[in-house]
Amino acid sequence: MLQLLFSLFYCQVKVVDRTAVVTENAETVVVKPPGLREAINAEIGRSFVRPSGTEDIIRVYAEASTQDAADSLGNSVAGLVNKFLGFASSS
Repeated sequence: MLQLLFSLFYCQVKVVDRTAVVTENAETVVVKPPGLREAINAEIGRSFVRPSGTEDIIRVYAEASTQDAADSLGNSVAGLVNKFLGFASSS
């Protein structure tokens, strides 16, 4: 039986334009918009974002040693995505 040594978090953030996010390295590193990668990397834990191929949403993935830590990281990164790309940033 496979036992996970970390906990996972996943959510979707609705954005104005999913094509504003450009990634590389098998969609695990954000290249654009400027500043988003640095903001994500400043968080504690492992997280990455990737745009949907069909909808204006950004998928947020996070992993950490506990579920609480993964949830906290994921919610923080989702907030960053919303700040950089969400509807609030378009006004």
